[in-house]
Amino acid sequence: MSDAGAAQAVSETAQLVSADDYAKQIRDKIAVGRTVRCRRCYRKVHETDIGTVTKLDKDGLHDLNVQVHWHKAGGASWVRYVHVELLEDSGVRLGEQVRVRRSVVRPKYGWGSVNHDSVGKVTGLSSDGDVIVHFPEKRGWKALMSELEPATAERREEAVRKKIGVGDQVRVKRSVDEPRFKWGNVTHNSVGKVTGKD
Repeated sequence: MSDAGAAQAVSETAQLVSADDYAKQIRDKIAVGRTVRCRRCYRKVHETDIGTVTKLDKDGLHDLNVQVHWHKAGGASWVRYVHVELLEDSGVRLGEQVRVRRSVVRPKYGWGSVNHDSVGKVTGLSSDGDVIVHFPEKRGWKALMSELEPATAERREEAVRKKIGVGDQVRVKRSVDEPRFKWGNVTHNSVGKVTGKD
């Protein structure tokens, strides 16, 4: 079952399970970067408010375990597992490789030296819901979560290919069993210099 399907299943069964069981389901599926909806009013947060999980404390089942940046309220607050339901997973999590979505013309905080082909690692989520990414071109780049998407292995390889230029030193990746143009006198330990590109 996909995370979105699991989130829907958790939401639909919320009324049928005990508070302990529901809290355990949420605790097992929640992660920093996930989008949640408030299920019941708590302090300044109202039912149906949407937010992004910015911190987790998985100790205890009914403590204030989840810090959420609430989009409508404009601030972060701690809530219990039973206060939230999981919405569709954005796929942007701490430690993940991401890129700017092709549909983004101008990111909220600007491009700087980053572009659509850049692939970077998510290193932080700020309390206001913004994402911090370390790109090779720019460390500490800031973006809205909605402006980013996971960088698939194919996109990461495409970015690497575009960065390889004439004069660069290269070698065959360890994951390659048989190169397209065969091995010849080359091994995984061989290092060569790019003399041209097709």
